Amino acid sequence: MRILWLVNIEIPEFFSVLGIETKIFTGSWLISMLNELKKVENVNLSVVFPSTKVKDIKSVQIDNVNYFAFPKIYRRKLNNVNYAIRKYSNYFYKILDITNPDIIHIHGTEEPHSFAMAKISEERKIPFVLSVQSILNSLVKHYTGSLQLNDLKPNLLDIIFRKSVHYNIKVISKLAMLEKETYSLAKFIIGRTTYDEAFSRILSPKSIYFHCNELLRPEFYQFNYIWNINKCERNSIFLTQATHPLKGLHIVLEAINLLRKDFNNVKLYVSGPKILEKSFINYSPYERYIFKFIKLNNLYENIKFLGILDAEEIIKQYLKTHVFVSSSSIENESNSLSEAKFLGVPSVVSYVGGTTDRIIHGVDGFHYQHDSPYMLAYYISKIFSNDELAEKLSENARINALKTNNIEKNILKLLNIYFEIISTKK
Repeated sequence: MRILWLVNIEIPEFFSVLGIETKIFTGSWLISMLNELKKVENVNLSVVFPSTKVKDIKSVQIDNVNYFAFPKIYRRKLNNVNYAIRKYSNYFYKILDITNPDIIHIHGTEEPHSFAMAKISEERKIPFVLSVQSILNSLVKHYTGSLQLNDLKPNLLDIIFRKSVHYNIKVISKLAMLEKETYSLAKFIIGRTTYDEAFSRILSPKSIYFHCNELLRPEFYQFNYIWNINKCERNSIFLTQATHPLKGLHIVLEAINLLRKDFNNVKLYVSGPKILEKSFINYSPYERYIFKFIKLNNLYENIKFLGILDAEEIIKQYLKTHVFVSSSSIENESNSLSEAKFLGVPSVVSYVGGTTDRIIHGVDGFHYQHDSPYMLAYYISKIFSNDELAEKLSENARINALKTNNIEKNILKLLNIYFEIISTKK
């Protein structure tokens, strides 16, 4: 079986052969799927991905996997979507001539190259399946994360350098229209949550939907890491993403302000850019909002921005954390939540999107209304003040995560989906 993947991330192994160091911080769960799939007999795998490090198609074969990098067009330079589609199509025609796949798996619909590949697949009558990742048509409705646009007013530099929330929403809205067209071409869709399936029914009502869970990053399977309440930093909270308002950092900060009354040493750790170390002039509108809130409420001692963490660093942070929080105003599944549960970290999660399938309230975590910081603070305080509860949540979270993110089960399910789709062509 000849399988071609189109993914949105750069593959480190590809660049290591070329002597170029690269790290990935999103979508790295795909590496686990890739590592397992290439072990399967009679599977010929090709992986195609965009890169800022190449100026034309560059191909390398490693461990019987054919990798193809093609030049990436930045979203912010995407003034002409049709131009991008033509460029990507020219690359894909060449790659498909070389690989001649039996099936194409398009991971995500957020970028124009997904539409280009779907269109060519249809033209060449090669069956393809879409995997649901971020759904832009949903994301754009929740982008400001309960903040008003007046809270995120751009200054002149934001407008000049295209850092305003208004501009981001405009770009996402344009790509969301293209996403609709991509879904309209799809006959087969892979998802893993009720949210996935619901939106798939809206965007592609005649498609066949398959459920298939994903894997975590390879490092999570390599050692038997398990959270231990006696080794964590008491009254600490971990948030893995906070760059955009939809990730809800402003809600967590409001909760921190409430928690200080009973837990004055409460500490929030945030992976990602070190906002407080940046020059104010370089802030985005959302970063300005965050900075002002921290300053107004004197939260400097209660928050620490950690910078961008690799897999090993983030595992260490999970394990030292008392409570993991996912505070998004919309989320698909939340890979961070899956990672936290896999390690057994007690979690409090906004009740949005696909996370509604990933937490059994009061059993392996807590849900809260995404724009209610007082409810977030309430559930965090319950865990802070009750070790028996924390340990129960931890144990149940790990049991459920081991089932959801099982390597053998998920790879077998994926292969069966491929076989079923290919059989429909005959």
